[in-house]
Amino acid sequence: MKILLLSPPQQNIYGRFGPPYAPLGLLHIGACLRAAVHDVEFLDMALYPGEFRARLKSFRPEMVCITSVTPTFPSALEIARVVKSESSAHVVFGGPHVSILPEEPLKTGKVDFVVVGEGEETIVELAQAIRGGDPCQVNGLCMRSNGETFLTGRRRPVEKLDSLPFPDWTLVRHIGAYAPPEAHSRRVFTIMTSRGCPFDCSFCVSSKLFGKKIRRRSVQNVLAEMVSLVRNQEAAEIHFADDCFTSNKKWVLDFCDAVKREKLRINLSFMNGLRADEVDEEVLAALKNAGVRTVGFGVETGNKSLMEKSGKRLSLDAVEKAFEISRKMGLNTWGFFIIGFPKETREQALATFALARRLDPDFAKFFPLVPYPGSEVFEEMEDAGLLGCHDWASYGLYSGYVPTLSQMSSTEVADLVRTFYKKFYLRPRKFFLRLLRVRSVVELWLNLRMALFLGRRFAGRGVSHTV
Repeated sequence: MKILLLSPPQQNIYGRFGPPYAPLGLLHIGACLRAAVHDVEFLDMALYPGEFRARLKSFRPEMVCITSVTPTFPSALEIARVVKSESSAHVVFGGPHVSILPEEPLKTGKVDFVVVGEGEETIVELAQAIRGGDPCQVNGLCMRSNGETFLTGRRRPVEKLDSLPFPDWTLVRHIGAYAPPEAHSRRVFTIMTSRGCPFDCSFCVSSKLFGKKIRRRSVQNVLAEMVSLVRNQEAAEIHFADDCFTSNKKWVLDFCDAVKREKLRINLSFMNGLRADEVDEEVLAALKNAGVRTVGFGVETGNKSLMEKSGKRLSLDAVEKAFEISRKMGLNTWGFFIIGFPKETREQALATFALARRLDPDFAKFFPLVPYPGSEVFEEMEDAGLLGCHDWASYGLYSGYVPTLSQMSSTEVADLVRTFYKKFYLRPRKFFLRLLRVRSVVELWLNLRMALFLGRRFAGRGVSHTV
């Protein structure tokens, strides 16, 4: 079967800068479909938006699989409309947004199937069923039949992650087109070593997508993927996409030892950050010796009460300790902060910024709280009547959409985010210290690119969206 994998445009998220990473989920799906002897092509419309119709015409797929996060969902629907009007292909949706709201795309009549949750096994079985079987017998689908929408049956998460093939990076045309801001090179690849998260952060849906149980690949399996990327794809840098990379200390230390023995000489980083209370001097030293140059920590707030209410359950003492050890070891650091928690006051928001200044990471990101579907915050705001009609395209972290249950107005939250960025970065000492730590022309270019992106997003007027 000819199958086209599509990632929607993301201009409403990243503007003209494009996405930082290739869509790892689709590359996993592509690998599984190719292992099942299907003819698979991939198009990232964030990079090549003008090629879609030509590819649809020339490749003539029998199935088109489209992934989407919340802010790309409207674009995904428009793609589905074109597919249905210009081809006879079956349209399949997957990804975080539709896994939480699987009935929504089916109501349009432009989508045939929605893959709910992890899709590697489901999509292979669906392709087989479309060719000669009954899709109703495939677990993990949402679909319509006789005018009714229904779930076919629950698909259990993949328990043995080692059984899955590695993501197929040969589907990606040009890896250098992706540019994560913390990278030190242009050949950056991503790996996920585990799935699942035991925490209940009110602003996150990870545990609902992957479950609370952490399922972890073996050290040997992860190392084999890394070796393959270095030898076959000339990887210079690998960023890990786990939510809980350091949750198992023994695994982390064994992994670091294995990487050292292999002598890969590759830069390592963590695209989602680490939990500050799951690292110590031994862990950070091992990570550095294995090739880690940058660590990030999701701090979220500088207020103990808000930290507890958010479900993050993170000690501020542990946060300060993690940054202190990282700095002592010469690691680059990132800090991630959220403004606009339910019942948050202006004084509490200012305390978060004061903590950011005190921690003084090399890079800090300040985000207004975005109520993603499936999160506790989303339910609270929905019940409070704050969300109205859902303009999903405005739900990006940089889109300026700021409904709020805090004790600040939406405009005030957005203004504080802008102010925090300016006050954090527009310090001569900060600027020159950052320049001194740059180790390559690529790193300098990516840092400047990030600065320009943030400047355009937050420096001017018209960023905030008052609800």
